[in-house]
Amino acid sequence: MIEVRNNELVTAQQELQWGARLARILEAAHASLAGGGRGKMPKAALAYIRWVDGFNQGLGKLVMYGLFILMAILLWSSISKTFFQPSLWTLEAAQFAMVAYYILGGPYAMQAGGSVRMDLFYAEWSLKKKAWFDAFTVFLLIFYLGVLLYGAVGSAAYSLGYFGDQPFHFLVS
Repeated sequence: MIEVRNNELVTAQQELQWGARLARILEAAHASLAGGGRGKMPKAALAYIRWVDGFNQGLGKLVMYGLFILMAILLWSSISKTFFQPSLWTLEAAQFAMVAYYILGGPYAMQAGGSVRMDLFYAEWSLKKKAWFDAFTVFLLIFYLGVLLYGAVGSAAYSLGYFGDQPFHFLVS
């Protein structure tokens, strides 16, 4: 993946310079992959990459229709709540369908360039401010993962038959 910051390409001359640089890099990479360069990629690796790309593309195209399953679940949920006894399974089924849609369709979306990136403030910050913000974000991520781990251990202990309020005590004893 190659990313060029557009805010640093102010003049047409800078755009042409970067275009020429990227063209040289991409030509060298293409020659290397095609076997014309020194860094020839093994055929087994190329075959594996092609297989993974094809698998992601096929699975992604199949999973796109999962959106209709999710819509059907939510439609049934609305109908059953309005006219019948509410169906209790629809909330969890919708959540599972959405997770499957996201996880199985994500690689295809990235492969097809369909993911959206948005940067409102970060690109304009100084390196020091970016470093502080990144450190704070990593701290929050670690805290969040710790909370998830605690909840996962509690759920595992509960499913194994421990109904106390200290799930880690169950694992130690």
